[in-house]
Amino acid sequence: MQRDASQTGSRNRFYRIGFFTILTLFTVLILTIVIIVSRLFAEGESQSLPPATSDGNLAELVTFQLDREQTNVLLTDLVSEDEMPFQFQLEEDGIHLTGELDVLFSEVDIHMMFDPLVRDDGSLVLQANSLSAGVVSISASNALRMFNQFAELPEWIHIHPEDEAILLELNEMDELSPYGLQFKQVALADDQIELSLIRKETATEN
Repeated sequence: MQRDASQTGSRNRFYRIGFFTILTLFTVLILTIVIIVSRLFAEGESQSLPPATSDGNLAELVTFQLDREQTNVLLTDLVSEDEMPFQFQLEEDGIHLTGELDVLFSEVDIHMMFDPLVRDDGSLVLQANSLSAGVVSISASNALRMFNQFAELPEWIHIHPEDEAILLELNEMDELSPYGLQFKQVALADDQIELSLIRKETATEN
């Protein structure tokens, strides 16, 4: 009887240890998920779109026109797939962004469509129009926030989750310095994209 009692006590201790081990692991898992979700959807600092500003030191050298296919080739050359988890594609109905996001240990295919707006300073605002994210429920602002957090963006791409917008400033491209590009017109339905090659006046003094 004493031996049976000892075995029963050992078995109970084993179950208790196993229970608390599983409980601890489960708690750690829940905390990890909470931390990840908090990081993904944290508001962070304000990233509202800045106002368009004109630079008097920019000299326009030449203006040229491209169609959608030619512009897509240009964007593909400018955007490295190794650096960013998404790509742009100009279509007749809008500018499409496709890519993948790691959401809670799984990859989610993101497809967003934007309406383009050329600003007075030659930059281009892409305003989110629609979003599909597989079976995951996610807003455009949260998708852009995650892209902004985990992608190594070139200096000329600025993501503004609060406004559900992306700002493209081709005149900030270091690779083209002291030159740059500015948008003059983006008429996707007419298959016409107009760009200007510019140069900073101050660069001629060096």
